[in-house]
Amino acid sequence: MNLKNLNIERIYQILLIVLALSLSLPERILPLVMILLAPLSLYLRFKHKLNYFKNKDSWFYVLIFLLYVLGLLWCDQTKEGLKIIEKNLSFIVMPLVIIPQLLPHKKKILSAFVISFIIIALYTLVATLINILFFESELRWYFQEIDKFGFHPTYMGLYCLLAIVMITREKLFENNKKLNWILLSFLILFLFFLASRIAILALVFLLILRLITSWKKEYFIGLISIFVIGVGLFFASDDFNYKTKQLLDFKGLTYYDNNNYGSVSVRVAKIKASLKVWSQNPWLGSGTGCLKEDLVTAYRSKSIECWPCSRQQYNPHNQYLSFLAGHGVVGLVLFSALLLFLVYRGIRSKNNILLECLLLFMIVFLTESVLHRQRGLTAFLFFMILFYGIHNQRKELNR
Repeated sequence: MNLKNLNIERIYQILLIVLALSLSLPERILPLVMILLAPLSLYLRFKHKLNYFKNKDSWFYVLIFLLYVLGLLWCDQTKEGLKIIEKNLSFIVMPLVIIPQLLPHKKKILSAFVISFIIIALYTLVATLINILFFESELRWYFQEIDKFGFHPTYMGLYCLLAIVMITREKLFENNKKLNWILLSFLILFLFFLASRIAILALVFLLILRLITSWKKEYFIGLISIFVIGVGLFFASDDFNYKTKQLLDFKGLTYYDNNNYGSVSVRVAKIKASLKVWSQNPWLGSGTGCLKEDLVTAYRSKSIECWPCSRQQYNPHNQYLSFLAGHGVVGLVLFSALLLFLVYRGIRSKNNILLECLLLFMIVFLTESVLHRQRGLTAFLFFMILFYGIHNQRKELNR
């Protein structure tokens, strides 16, 4: 390979690092990086004769995107549907720009993501505390301020968990054990600061899983530490106490009190509304672009009457229900097939980082429609394609 090709590959690898770094930055930056990467990756694929479908997971992403396109046919909200199609172009573009054969080492990419997120987390923490302590905040709870300086607490919690897995599984900072422990401690404390219940539960589940599979004492110590921190914050922080006590509102997946607009009670309303929408077209769902309007109609129905849900036009806040209500049984089966395929290949190849990151996404999917936001969709595709592709490539690049 000549010097020119080497330089192009080097530029490509640098841009992948920039892409990983930009995941935590303001969302308007990421499309610019993708615009630079797309033609470069096309050239490299053509130059090295690299098939787009060389990695079998690409078939699932293309099929899911085609389902979104076909969903336009049974929805009359064409303008809204085209916006969704544009956002979900990532299903096509991300498998194109990530070329595992040109990425022999992923540590630099993962380090870029972790460092970038930690910087954003530090800024969010400091800015939020300053705003609460020295300026009059119009919001009642501090976790409502986080979105101003960082991004949605659940997504920050998910990114925080991904960073923890990457640091521990890939030993990103193993040469400096002190720094390694400082970063892990900060990420765990920041997770509690976010007060994201599902993210904290996901961390507990991850530690239990690691403890069962390895019986290493540090995971037991980690579980004890999380318990102590949680109990301490329950008594010391009104915000954490409030978020924890909200769980008492849950009285089953079918019970909803329309006089109680707490976050947990409202989630039950979202479940009931999603199932109501799904029942109208079980096989194909409401279609691409119609889910928002159909959910608002369901929220206003006599059987639900969730007025805050209607005003805010809430999505299902559950990725599985989003596919079920939006694209019916066909959509849910296709999405589930992708997840099961990744789980199967992860277990078969002992790809622990893929399995753990996938597990975290699957848990957060229970309380958030992660793929509805570009920040969630891009991160999911980026890391699933990266971890699956690099670990499962079987042939050397033909040079």
